[in-house]
Amino acid sequence: MKYPKINTLFMRRYTQEECKAKKIRSNPITKKKKKKEFIGIDLWVIQEKIDGTNIRIFKNGEIRGRTDESSIPPKLLKHLQSIFTPEKIQAVFGDKDLMLFGEGYGAKIQRFGSQYLDHQSFILFDAYINGMWVNVDKIPGIAESFGVRYAPYIEQKIDWMEDIHWSKEKIIEYVKSKPKSLIATNKDLIIEGIVAKPYPMLLFQNGDPVYFKLKCKDFE
Repeated sequence: MKYPKINTLFMRRYTQEECKAKKIRSNPITKKKKKKEFIGIDLWVIQEKIDGTNIRIFKNGEIRGRTDESSIPPKLLKHLQSIFTPEKIQAVFGDKDLMLFGEGYGAKIQRFGSQYLDHQSFILFDAYINGMWVNVDKIPGIAESFGVRYAPYIEQKIDWMEDIHWSKEKIIEYVKSKPKSLIATNKDLIIEGIVAKPYPMLLFQNGDPVYFKLKCKDFE
């Protein structure tokens, strides 16, 4: 199981095929929402989108990248194997079927990796347990159980139902403002973007979570 592709909030002007044919490097967004489900949801929780490499963690402690063929930097893999041991996973989740998803990030991972950290680490952003995607409020507790960070929720407080306050319009303005990363050691690093999630969890008809992403470069 791969992590589902997260849709952008808006349609893009060109298809991937047109970009390749015309050698278009920057595909601008339009004003049309990509999925009709995005139109009907008024309030969202948003997380900082980390620019790294996708990591999957299996119940038996196996660590893989986004696909089974994806490579993981050796130092990062060793770090992950020391944290997500089969014994620790069993202690936290018991006999539950699960997959954890996160991002490997830091030095030598993506263009600005060293701006996050001078070494390589892992940050949790989602979990799939017993055939269900978990609600956003469960992620911090799972991360704490393993002593790892989770992708930060922006301006999210304690009461998840009362404190959700991000409309699509406010999210757009936030990303346009090019805010600084909440986790980078370089305090001047602008975030790659955000991932917006509804609370409680909502799913598309195919079973994927109704998430969307926006990147700062979408508005350049």
